[in-house]
Amino acid sequence: KDKELFVVILDDGNLTSVAAVREVNVSKAVARAAVERLQPGDLAAVIFSNDSAKGQSFTSDRTKLLRAIDTLTLGPDYNGFKMRGGGSANARTSQAAYDCQPIWLATDVLRAAAEALWSVPHRRKSVFFISVGPNTPILGTVGQLDPRLQCIAKGQSNTLEVLKMAQRANVNVYSVDPGGLGGFKPGVDSTPYLVGMADNTGGRAIVNTNDEVGHLAEVMDDMRAY
Repeated sequence: KDKELFVVILDDGNLTSVAAVREVNVSKAVARAAVERLQPGDLAAVIFSNDSAKGQSFTSDRTKLLRAIDTLTLGPDYNGFKMRGGGSANARTSQAAYDCQPIWLATDVLRAAAEALWSVPHRRKSVFFISVGPNTPILGTVGQLDPRLQCIAKGQSNTLEVLKMAQRANVNVYSVDPGGLGGFKPGVDSTPYLVGMADNTGGRAIVNTNDEVGHLAEVMDDMRAY
């Protein structure tokens, strides 16, 4: 039996809030749990949406994979989520000021993962997308006054390519929201994005739970069962 290929995505580009400390810790725990459940012959890679230099290319060496995972930190403060100056939030809302990077970085890294797995034959291929979710609808548009308006087209183009490649190359995306119940969310479309990505690639979304590691273990056990 051919062993499996895994890509673990740590979406540091959307961990942009001081409120996301739990999310960083849970992201690491989920990623570590995935690596620790690798079987002999499996290969895995770790990639980051924002700080790509921290990544680890495909290897069966758990030590290297875990070392990469442990470098995860909060990402840049792209859209003023961090609290500054006496606890007041500097939230920029105009389209001119809104930074598209959190949306583009997340969808770019998903596309890169799908492309990396596209040409590999005869192996089961899975992506663990550990993310609070890019704040973009998978399909459809947003209002003309929505500050994200300029960001949506590229994000959705990337997403469409991910879905096409995943379906043609039998790549399953498993979305894991490290925010749990009541945790940090970039916006109203972030969780639906995670669910939609998993549902449209034959994967599973682990959202709205504070037992992310436990559900991840169940998912991997189910994957091994067939």
